[in-house]
Amino acid sequence: MAVSSDGSVADPLARPVAKRTAHHVLHEQPVKRRKSGGTVLVTESREVTIDEDQDTSAGHDTLIAQDVQVFDEDEDDRFFGGGLTTEQADALDYLDANDKEDYGPAVSLDLSGLRKLAARFEKAITKNQKMRARYADEPTRFLESEVDLDQEIKNLNVLSEYPELLKDFVGMGCLESLISLFGHENSDIACSAIQVLDEITDEDTNASEEQVTALTAALKSTSAVESLVQTLARLDEAELVEREAVFKSMSILENIINMDNTFKEFMFDQTKLQDWLLQRISRPDEVGFPMSDNRQYAAELLSIITQDSVANTDLLIQADSIDRVLLLLAPYRKKDPDKGSTEEEFFENLFDILDTLVTRREGKDRFIEGEGVELMQRLLLDARASETRLRALKTLEYACGSWDGGAVCQNMVEVGLLRSLFSVFMKKDDTDVLKTCLGIFVSFFRTLNDGEAERIRVINKFVENKFAKTSRLLNLRKVHKDKHDRFVENMRDSGQSLAGYSEGEIQFTRYLDRLDNGLDILQLIDTLLAWLAASDTSIVTFMQSSGKFDFASVRTVLQELIDSLRKDASDSTEEATAEPHEISDAEQEREMLQAIMEAVPKT
Repeated sequence: MAVSSDGSVADPLARPVAKRTAHHVLHEQPVKRRKSGGTVLVTESREVTIDEDQDTSAGHDTLIAQDVQVFDEDEDDRFFGGGLTTEQADALDYLDANDKEDYGPAVSLDLSGLRKLAARFEKAITKNQKMRARYADEPTRFLESEVDLDQEIKNLNVLSEYPELLKDFVGMGCLESLISLFGHENSDIACSAIQVLDEITDEDTNASEEQVTALTAALKSTSAVESLVQTLARLDEAELVEREAVFKSMSILENIINMDNTFKEFMFDQTKLQDWLLQRISRPDEVGFPMSDNRQYAAELLSIITQDSVANTDLLIQADSIDRVLLLLAPYRKKDPDKGSTEEEFFENLFDILDTLVTRREGKDRFIEGEGVELMQRLLLDARASETRLRALKTLEYACGSWDGGAVCQNMVEVGLLRSLFSVFMKKDDTDVLKTCLGIFVSFFRTLNDGEAERIRVINKFVENKFAKTSRLLNLRKVHKDKHDRFVENMRDSGQSLAGYSEGEIQFTRYLDRLDNGLDILQLIDTLLAWLAASDTSIVTFMQSSGKFDFASVRTVLQELIDSLRKDASDSTEEATAEPHEISDAEQEREMLQAIMEAVPKT
């Protein structure tokens, strides 16, 4: 064991960094930077150096003594599951002796070139592992093998330009060897390996389905995700290279999801990724510095992994994530994040996460317990934060939506949110804002029971001030009915050809187009008008006397919506993956609409 002049012991497994020596080498790496408009590659330089005087404990020497046997050149076992056998090493030595050309990243690469590249990579792993084991107490003795290995790893970056060779690369066992380097004692080596995997899994490589299938199968069998998550936990973001490797690790995870969406649930169920992401978004940035890319990306990845995954959403709810997200959103009560900033992306991702979580029944309960309704109310009250207000409004719609939203609706009325909601409804003409308000009002009638004080307070809002809010509703109906009718007329006049499609497909396509051109908000308005007609006869009398209410038209819109829900319920029943409560929701909604439509006069 090497002992320095001051009596300290040199850790044989310590990362060789800090003081420059005569053995340093300069590397260039393409660094992936996420921007709202895409990904930009920037080349940054770094140095792999060694600190010959580094003081550490002797703890790792015991590990080496117990788990590592020093292999001589004539031993034929693969070292730690990577590298070459003696026969393979001898064959490569023969090639080296007869081919003096220095093999680096090639201008073009074929299968023969890949084999040579792979052989040199495996040989570099073997040499480095043997040198580390043999000279565990003398880091300078294995430094050269470390530098060589780092360069051979970087040479693999050329694979991203030749996706047709990925299956062969996997078949040679090189992917497994590359992933094994995530756990290398020198974090620079681990970071280089992460960079290569990020490059070859990027969707911009345009790999064929066959290549992607081979790659994803290998990623599963080699425990790539588990290894990557373990590596994330040990990387130190105070170091530039490791900070970039954290970003690239998250990029790899996103790339894997893009290749195979089934990895989503595995990532949460079989690894500690969920814990790491929650901790990372909660870790504050340094005072005076902008939002870090890694913190923002952690929030984005968390949003991606929970979207369209009930299992992951439920796991995240159980991890008290709603409380964390609410705490992170609280500072935005007084101002919006800067436009186009990393912080704005972080802010948007936090709301995306929250919106997903509160769609679940347990999420709604946790939202109430964490005083989420009260926070959204505060966010709505500050006129200086317009984007925040809009997102808060949308979150409330998700939270009180579905047939499980009764407790949230009741809580919203109890804390006095009606005044804020109707103020927005009466003053804003933005279609998205209006649809959100209407969606919340419909949820009130759907889930608050007849005779409850909260329901009565909602009805009274449409009666007070000489039916001002009901009048606003009727005016909005005329505007959006006219818009929808003009679109239908133009669609009919255009004679758009849909040859080759069945009648059912044509009708469905046109229905979707109509939804995008006024029908969606018209359906919400007419559903709310039907609820009001079923709840208070004085409102019906006002509608009849206003001269603005076309009862037959409302019934037509509602009947089409009922027919659409009937089809949705039927389709859901045929889906093997459909959840029982989702099917029940569609059926309940259809039955509810059928019942309240009876309250709408026929003429």
